[in-house]
Amino acid sequence: MPGIDKIAFNDDKTQNKKYTLFEDKKLIIYINAMIPPQPKQLNETKGVVTADYQSYLEKQWINELRKKYTIQINEDVLKQVK
Repeated sequence: MPGIDKIAFNDDKTQNKKYTLFEDKKLIIYINAMIPPQPKQLNETKGVVTADYQSYLEKQWINELRKKYTIQINEDVLKQVK
């Protein structure tokens, strides 16, 4: 919800504050405490790290293939596919 970001990430870090937002719904948000930014453990980020690394390896592999091989398009076959 867009209104929550405005409250949670503003410069006023006062705790125990209530906010009411009137967008399409009425919300009451109670901020008990703000947790400071901190590094995450590997078990919390393992999936994201693995996916990013796989994307990196795939891009490297595709760049190597493009340098090694030339791409030729058979126009007659392409027209048949369309």
